[in-house]
Amino acid sequence: MARRRSPWGEFLRAQEQRRRQEARAQQEWLTANRRAEQAMVRAQREAQQRAAADAREQERLLHEGGVAEAARLSDEVEQRVNALKALLASSLATAPGLSFARMRRRGQAPPFQPGSRAVPIPAPRW
Repeated sequence: MARRRSPWGEFLRAQEQRRRQEARAQQEWLTANRRAEQAMVRAQREAQQRAAADAREQERLLHEGGVAEAARLSDEVEQRVNALKALLASSLATAPGLSFARMRRRGQAPPFQPGSRAVPIPAPRW
């Protein structure tokens, strides 16, 4: 024959079962909150890593652009230097149409006329 349970025993058993369920629910809630917090921290970390990677990529692209611009400007300067070298070589191969002696001018300075400044002022008396 099955043993009968007293109403007080049933009440205590039900109360203990409810306490376990609440403890389990609270533990599940804490676990879910911890996982959500970890996911948020992980997402923030990944966002920071992506931002840092984007900044590095932007810096790399700017550097490459600067290198390309420097190479282009160097090429332009080299072309200009080669053109000037060719111009110099071609002008040296022909006789000059002008001589330095023909281009030289002799300056004619007017004679010095000091006027009233030719007479010195008297020395100061102390």
